[in-house]
Amino acid sequence: MKSTIATLLLLLAACGLAAPPTWATPLAGAAAENGEGGEGGEEEGSVNAVIAHGICMVLAWILFSPSAIFIAHFLKFLGQKWFLLHKYMQIIATLLTVAGFIAILSGGEAEAEGAHGSLGIFLLVCTLIQALLGFARNLISGEPTDPNDPKDHGPRRWMFNYMHWLLGALTTVIAIVTIYLGLDLVEIGTPGFTALYVWLGVEAFVVLVSLVINHREGHSNNVLLAACGVFAAAALACTIVIAVKIGTVSNIDL
Repeated sequence: MKSTIATLLLLLAACGLAAPPTWATPLAGAAAENGEGGEGGEEEGSVNAVIAHGICMVLAWILFSPSAIFIAHFLKFLGQKWFLLHKYMQIIATLLTVAGFIAILSGGEAEAEGAHGSLGIFLLVCTLIQALLGFARNLISGEPTDPNDPKDHGPRRWMFNYMHWLLGALTTVIAIVTIYLGLDLVEIGTPGFTALYVWLGVEAFVVLVSLVINHREGHSNNVLLAACGVFAAAALACTIVIAVKIGTVSNIDL
């Protein structure tokens, strides 16, 4: 049920991103209106900060975090390996999110103007809370009633599971919307947005197919492994395209 809701949220996000927001202000326009510019070195530093910020966030929320979520939903048959993959990939996503936030601050772009900035700060807060929840899962769950039962994770484990899932679903949708607004802000162009749309479509399709397979008795785990490979490959391809476009945009005139 939770996987189905997550899929619907992803599809909703994709539908909501069907057209670029006309109210988003490009960085070049914002800089011109505010009379910003300064020394050439300061401008170059700000541009590099924006590029580093964008690449960190794309790596975190298109490649690592969605892949980690897919693993947690569909690859539990791997035993302890699924948890370790999920855990360390989400740690990497969290570190990249913090690094992206530090990068944009170091470039002097500390003001959270517009929806992108406000959602970005909210995303950072949710990400840190989610990480703390993950590390505190045993404390929240309580002591197992039967220590010898590997499925007994404590009497309050259900509470942790719902908190972790709800915050994770919310954070993922916010991240996708925030990235979209950021790409529009730097006027990344058609190839970048096309990559994002294709990624959303492929990921939603793979998740739907995996849900159907996962609910069929006697399904092959190799099919889910293959689906995970497609999911990760699509995320990697999208990440590369958008990261390259972010690194070569010429409209960031701060």
